Amino acid sequence: MVGSAIDEKRPGTAGRPGTAFDDAPVRDPLPELPATARRILAAAKRVLARDGFRSLTLQAIGAEAGENSALTRYYFGSKAGLVAALVDAIVHQGSADLRRRLLAAAPGPRRREELFAIQRGWVCDPQEFRTYYAILSHVLHQEDLRSKYRALFEWYCELESWALADAATPSASLRPLAALIIAATDGLALQGQADPDFDPGPAYDELASMVTARLAASGQRRPT
Repeated sequence: MVGSAIDEKRPGTAGRPGTAFDDAPVRDPLPELPATARRILAAAKRVLARDGFRSLTLQAIGAEAGENSALTRYYFGSKAGLVAALVDAIVHQGSADLRRRLLAAAPGPRRREELFAIQRGWVCDPQEFRTYYAILSHVLHQEDLRSKYRALFEWYCELESWALADAATPSASLRPLAALIIAATDGLALQGQADPDFDPGPAYDELASMVTARLAASGQRRPT
């Protein structure tokens, strides 16, 4: 647990005893799927990124995958089932990679540097958020999918505040700052999606500098 110090085996939160970042709160559907179903899901991601959610029809997915559209119903039950699996796949891939890279970094300043590097890469890569934003409005209108999003945000905020913390500051006290960083990161990525001429890198660097100064002012160590 994270209290006055950081526990490297169980980076959880003081608010929920026993919580650990064993994995993202959304399962990865891919290992459980046969090869044809994985091809259909990959094709759905391409259609979503290229043409948007309104174009995500069973016929378009089947054509993209080179498979009969009836196979989508066979493997996923319906378009809703496919979309749920698609959300899980999109969310799990980025979240699991974030967790892995942060756990590999030394705690304190080095882990914060890794967090900043990961997030900067996300906001500066227009492909990184494209499928996420293409499906987000649909997610927010479906209660079952919205619950996945809430769970993801809570997990992501816990992980981010834990990455910001060091032995001098409990991660629970950094949750508001973590939420603010997430909002700023999402906003910069969205601006980059809307305007291909916008370079979000300098703005993210400014955000990272402000966060580092804020942590230093509260007693955290600066990177050496």
